[in-house]
Amino acid sequence: MNSKAIFLISALLIGGCATEPKRAPVCSGDTILGCKPVVYFAEGSDVIASDQKETLEWTYNKLTRWPRKHIKVTGHTDSRGHPDENLRLSKNRAMAIKKYFISRGIDADRIVIDFKGEAERVCVTSKCYELNRRAEIEFFSKISEWNVSEWTSGSSTK
Repeated sequence: MNSKAIFLISALLIGGCATEPKRAPVCSGDTILGCKPVVYFAEGSDVIASDQKETLEWTYNKLTRWPRKHIKVTGHTDSRGHPDENLRLSKNRAMAIKKYFISRGIDADRIVIDFKGEAERVCVTSKCYELNRRAEIEFFSKISEWNVSEWTSGSSTK
């Protein structure tokens, strides 16, 4: 076993991350290929912070430029709190983003939400709880491309 593998295993065994996870990069440019916009939230909140508007504005511009594109917004939480409350909060985060786009004139039928609560955390240590408090946005050409049967923790909502 090489030293890199030993470091990775030992870091995981003591509860740390081998490399500290970081926030997803802000999407930019003209293409949506390879980009999954992520909006981060404060602890226990479903209010979209002003520092997240750049991500939403980029996504809005793509939705207006490509009127046949649809999005799926998936809400997430960290593991603090009761699982039922976390599921509700993740739904409210996804709904907050959907309402934002609707208020900007995007047709509600182009936006589907999903919510996972704490089921799909990107980090499990207290150092990076903030990375789990997020909503991810995915672009699709039509709603039939979503595999609704794979959504297990939450419910898809139009």
